Amino acid sequence: MLPELDGDDRYRAIASELLRSAPTDFVKARSRAVAQARADGDQQLAGRLRTLRKPTTAAYAINLYAHENAPRLAEFIELGRQARDKHLALTPAALREISDLRSTLVATLSAAVRDGAVAAGVPVGPTARDDIVTTLLAVLANDEAAQVAAAGLLLTPLQYSGLGFDGEVTNAGAGRTSAGARQRGTGTAPPRRTDDLGAAAARRRARADAQRAMDAAAEQLRAAEEEATQRGTELDAARLRVASAERDLRAATDAEQEAESAVRRATTQVATARERLLAAEREAHERR
Repeated sequence: MLPELDGDDRYRAIASELLRSAPTDFVKARSRAVAQARADGDQQLAGRLRTLRKPTTAAYAINLYAHENAPRLAEFIELGRQARDKHLALTPAALREISDLRSTLVATLSAAVRDGAVAAGVPVGPTARDDIVTTLLAVLANDEAAQVAAAGLLLTPLQYSGLGFDGEVTNAGAGRTSAGARQRGTGTAPPRRTDDLGAAAARRRARADAQRAMDAAAEQLRAAEEEATQRGTELDAARLRVASAERDLRAATDAEQEAESAVRRATTQVATARERLLAAEREAHERR
């Protein structure tokens, strides 16, 4: 069992709340939770919370969705369980159909997960979008992964490998685990050498730098999207003005054409009247 599923209900409840906090607020929220546990005299809980890692964007998004849309996620998980139970008895054609169903389910739910994170003010970039999809595939494929997702305790994305609804689950970018679904940094780590610690610190700094760069890029993207939206609004207004002017021009053109037709009709009538007058004058002259 994953370590996140161990422990008492209080730890799981606090951890779940922290892991669905906005990534920018996670460290402060964790510090407050640790301080509260210490104030309550629960040093073991405080120590465990202190080591709780900040979730990736994909993990955060799924944790948030699990909290806000628990019934829908539970239905998704149940469909995966039923498919796993039945897949061995299915024909190849049925397996293809169920694989298509899996793709549809994951595509639909991953879009909802992304929308939930964006609505909460957290941008979801291409990497995070891919991680959401691979994690949801893992949730369909593995009971333990499903339990962690349903509890809102994901730390990192999971990766599924296999056919249909039957396969193994590993950390994205990590090696195969020995007991189904495992997440990075969730078990008890063996002692590391000083050079390992230095390399790990360098990797953390690199990740932090990359996170800051991604946050800056996301902010630029939001600004660009806002500017594009504003420009789009102005463009729509300009289009409405053009459409209105075109309608006025058509109306004026129609009126002009109608006036020209009236002039032509009047001219014809005048010419006809003149001809009749001349004929009448000739006839009168002849009678004299």
